[in-house]
Amino acid sequence: MTKNQQDFFNRFDIHVFDLTTNLSHVVAIATEHGFGGIVVPTSRLEELITYTKTVEMGEECSSPPRPIAMIDYPYGSSTLDVRQFQIISAKHAGAKSVEVVAPYHYIYKEDKNMIQKDVENMVALAKKYSIEIRYVIDVGNTYVSDEKIENLLKNLRSLTIRCVTCGSGYFNEMVSFDEFVLKCRELKKGFGKPTKSFIETEDQEDVLL
Repeated sequence: MTKNQQDFFNRFDIHVFDLTTNLSHVVAIATEHGFGGIVVPTSRLEELITYTKTVEMGEECSSPPRPIAMIDYPYGSSTLDVRQFQIISAKHAGAKSVEVVAPYHYIYKEDKNMIQKDVENMVALAKKYSIEIRYVIDVGNTYVSDEKIENLLKNLRSLTIRCVTCGSGYFNEMVSFDEFVLKCRELKKGFGKPTKSFIETEDQEDVLL
């Protein structure tokens, strides 16, 4: 694998939401190809970290993929104290980053004040516990229209959230890859901050930057 290939794959994370997926197999593939990280629900974080500690490193990969925890998947409907507990637990378990699902009930109602409060709370928690945080907004769902998501991203521009993830597949609403990529590109134009997108495959969800 060339240096350019290594740099390319390192920009990708693998999302694993199927609880039956063999994580040791995913870790082996991610390590072999130099993927940047693996994202799992908090319930599988310790299992993931166990495998990353035992994986054999090859010459082409200097470090195992980073363990990343998905918080409050899939609806973002938990209370602040529950989300806080999940972030603390993920940090203590060894997560290097967390992806926190945006509260879809607030997005659906276009409650800008509550969304802003939630973002501020998440950023404060990330700073307090010294962990990287990403705010997850699902493009491919039946509850929130593209227009509402576009308005949300515009409102988030003035806040201090570091990264917004636009995803597909949370609600089993599959979209074609080309349609999804084009849609995310359009949404990102109005955001003006680092944004990561992932698309669902048959086996797991691969992140596309």
